[in-house]
Amino acid sequence: MTSKRSDASRREQTAGLTWGNLLFFPQSLVIFLSFLPPLSGSDVRRGAPSRLRSGMASAAPRRPGTEVQMSQLVLPCHSNHRGELGAGQLLKWMDTAACLSAERHAGCPCVTASMDDIYFEHTISVGQVVNIKAKVNRAFNSSMEVGIQVSHEELCSGRRWSTCKAFATFVAQGQGDAKVKLKPLSPQTEEEKIEHSIAAERRRMRLAHKDTLKDLLARCPRDTGTAARAPGRAPERRRRR
Repeated sequence: MTSKRSDASRREQTAGLTWGNLLFFPQSLVIFLSFLPPLSGSDVRRGAPSRLRSGMASAAPRRPGTEVQMSQLVLPCHSNHRGELGAGQLLKWMDTAACLSAERHAGCPCVTASMDDIYFEHTISVGQVVNIKAKVNRAFNSSMEVGIQVSHEELCSGRRWSTCKAFATFVAQGQGDAKVKLKPLSPQTEEEKIEHSIAAERRRMRLAHKDTLKDLLARCPRDTGTAARAPGRAPERRRRR
């Protein structure tokens, strides 16, 4: 008899649970949720966002480990009297970004050895933004080639222009006179593989150009400190005072 009364009282308590009571009694809410049937995998997928139903969201584009991106706003202090960015200031920014890329790969301080010919396609005015991207194309023994791409844009209109492209050579410097052996660079994308293969040919051309310049400088007459005189003309005697 006692068990029947306890079962009846338990049913009355369960029937007396309302949403209002659930809000004021957290323990009752836990009991109520425990009686709910578990959700199946299909129910979870149906309620998931579309980007989760289609798998993982599209990953961000992979950035090479040596890539450095830098943006600079052109201020009046960077321009000349015509309100245009000076070439020297732009070269300084390019060298800074390229040096950061080289040091990121080498893991030690690097110095600029040379920079190939640069052709500026457009002028950059005050108020525009300069975007510089630099990354190592190939590493050799202790030197490496860094590719530099420069563009500029107007923030209000969204217009963009390609400014110039350049290739710089940096040399890694160890502590003291210790030589640094750079680790090889492994290209991943098709574009990186092309730049990696062409970098060796550009290095060969630089070395040949360097030897040519040495030969030309060796053939040039050196300045001995005496003024050149016309052939057949006798040297003038100094007058005593």
